[in-house]
Parts: sequence; C-alpha cells; structure tokens
Amino acid sequence: MVCDSSLLSTHCTLVRQIGLDNVLSEGSWTFFTPIDDAFTNLGSLLDSIASNTELLTNVLLYHLTEGVVSSSDLQCDASIAMTNGVNTTTMCDGDTIFQTGDANAEELQPQIVFPDIQACSGLLHLTNQVLLPNLENSSSLSDPEEQAQDECETVGDHPLPLEILSFHFVADDVLYSTDLVCDEHLRMVNGKNTHTLCVNDAVFQIGKGNDWDALPRIVSENSRACNANVFTINQVLLPQLP
Repeated sequence: MVCDSSLLSTHCTLVRQIGLDNVLSEGSWTFFTPIDDAFTNLGSLLDSIASNTELLTNVLLYHLTEGVVSSSDLQCDASIAMTNGVNTTTMCDGDTIFQTGDANAEELQPQIVFPDIQACSGLLHLTNQVLLPNLENSSSLSDPEEQAQDECETVGDHPLPLEILSFHFVADDVLYSTDLVCDEHLRMVNGKNTHTLCVNDAVFQIGKGNDWDALPRIVSENSRACNANVFTINQVLLPQLP
C-alpha cells in the first residue's frame, strides 16, 4: 500500500535499496516517512547519502521507531528513540507538529503533513523534510574497524544493527516448516547463509556467529503475517561478524 503512493516513490526506492522493506515486514513500527519533495529538498546531499549504504541505512533508521506511535501519542518537546540509537524531538507550533533531527535547520523542520496512515506492519506519519541525524558523528562515517567493533558491542542491546536484523529474513519466498531441510542452507536478506540443523524432533536455524551452547531453536512455526510466514526462535541469529 505504501509504495503504491506517488508521494513516496523515492522513499520506497531507498528502502528497497538496503533491504529494509524485508525487515519491516515483521514486527510493529512507526515510520516518519519523507515525501518525494522532502528528498528533492536535500539537493546534492541526497546523492551523497544514497551512494553510501552505511550512511543511507543510518538516515533511514533515524525515521523509524519500534511500536505504534500515533499522532495523539506525540508529546511536544519530548524525545523519541529511533532505531539507529539516536533521538528525534517532537516540536509543536499551535496545531502543527514537527519531528526534528539533530541536523535539521531551524527553517527546514520536518513537519508531519499526513499523520496516522495505516500500513501492514505499523503506522506512517508523512513529513515534508527528511529527518537528519548529526552526520559528522555518524558511525557510518567512522573507521571501518571501529564500526565493526561497535556493531559487535551492540548485539545484545536494542536496536539490533541492520546486518543482524536482515539475517533473520528470506526474501521473495514464503517458507513453511515443511520447506526446511535438515543440513541445508537458506540465503538470508543480508546475503549470508543460515543452516538448518535437526536434532531428534528439535529444529535449529543457526548462523556462523552462534555459539554451540546457545543455538537458535524454532519454538513456534507457521505463524502467518500480512505478507510473510513467521518462525519464532529462542535465540538471535548471528552472522559471522568481522
């Protein structure tokens, strides 16, 4: 439904570019979604962001928060924790509501122009500007070795890095428990494989980064979502991190 709108073509292109659409198909989210004109307003900055996967991921995750937050839940001068680990702030001017980022200019604050649009896995608030984090301090621009270390250190915290979230999704196919084959691999959205391991009646889906004493076991299977099938596991799937 979201990507059927002519207002959101740029947003949908960028979300698909990093595989975030597959991640968002599960769970409950609120997305402060810039309309096409908002991206146009970035000028040449848009090209810089779109050509850098890590930077683009950081910016898009800065528009996303877990759970459903309706416009009536927004409180003036209050902060919301976004999935890139940084807060945005709700600003009010009469009946006009803005959701602002650390790097948004005062005269270009992102106004919520279309609130409370229902989507399959959550709620959208359309904004007329892109929410901008402080790009100078973005981990997307840091030393690669430091960034890899930071990601390893945040595996046990919320939010999980996109690399790990996307390691839980198989794209373009709906799989059921009967489709899982013992000792076979599944290609995940992040381009890495998980391995199906069967021990008696127990089925595990494991990544190369999982410890053998804490393997992810499938505890519930074949739960239908809007556009997917969901397996519940008792551990986080971990790829082999740098």
